[in-house]
Amino acid sequence: MAEPFRAAALQSGGDADGMLIRQYRFPGEYTFSEAFLRKEVIVGPGRSSRETAIIENRVHARSSLPSWLKCTGEAEVFELLARIMKTQRTQWNGFRVLGTRRNIYTMWTFELFAKNPNGNTVVYTGEPAPIVLREPRSTYYEST
Repeated sequence: MAEPFRAAALQSGGDADGMLIRQYRFPGEYTFSEAFLRKEVIVGPGRSSRETAIIENRVHARSSLPSWLKCTGEAEVFELLARIMKTQRTQWNGFRVLGTRRNIYTMWTFELFAKNPNGNTVVYTGEPAPIVLREPRSTYYEST
């Protein structure tokens, strides 16, 4: 399950832990007849990678990745994720992006999903959804 979005949780000192940035037609559970692809990318000082360059070229310095993802059309998000994951855009019909903050680094989790056209898997777009927690994980830790 993903945490609900909180912009400050991704900044320095933030406590994001699998926080939902955006989801579109994404399942809580899926079957073996459906495809799922996941890639984690760590971004921060001194870290550079092919994936980081792709993100920076698409998002530009004017915007943060979460802001860009929230105001960009699904087709462009699919294109970005397909490039990051080195896959064809056409086979995927759902996605999810999560963010986790660890010290000075942000770890992005990119997920693509292809629903079986004959299946009955339930998918979700946006918040709220049954696959998104009502509160951040940190509030659960504080109360125990």
